[in-house]
Amino acid sequence: MATVNGQPGIVLNIWAQFQANMLRTSSELDLAIKEMQPDLEKDGIKMDASLFRAERFVFASLHNIESALKTGAILVVIVLMFFL
Repeated sequence: MATVNGQPGIVLNIWAQFQANMLRTSSELDLAIKEMQPDLEKDGIKMDASLFRAERFVFASLHNIESALKTGAILVVIVLMFFL
């Protein structure tokens, strides 16, 4: 039981198995949700699949690693230029 946008709701967490492809799991889950959507709407159930997306954490981590590598490379070049 949870509150979603100020309304009573239910949170359903789906986890990929260990060493599974998280992005592929998310895309296949999106397809399954789209198939279920008309039946759920007939019963008056609204589903918001945009909450707590694991793929967002994956992309945020990749972005952070990329920016850290760029910053590190720039600092290495500056230090090398200073000492050489």
